[in-house]
Amino acid sequence: MKIETLTREEAREAAGYLARTAGKGRERQMEDATCKLWMAELKRNPASRLDAPSWLWRAVVELFASQEAGYL
Repeated sequence: MKIETLTREEAREAAGYLARTAGKGRERQMEDATCKLWMAELKRNPASRLDAPSWLWRAVVELFASQEAGYL
């Protein structure tokens, strides 16, 4: 499946998967106290209010492409 052919729902599911994957990796790199602060901040500022910069969207697409290539 090509990213250009994803439906809105499929794109949301893929974005959620990639966000969870990146978040889990980031979480493993943090000490417990730092992780708790980070999680508290994420809960205060939910993604639904996120106005993400274009560089972040490009990085997500590149991550998606890398994940796809690794799978194949």
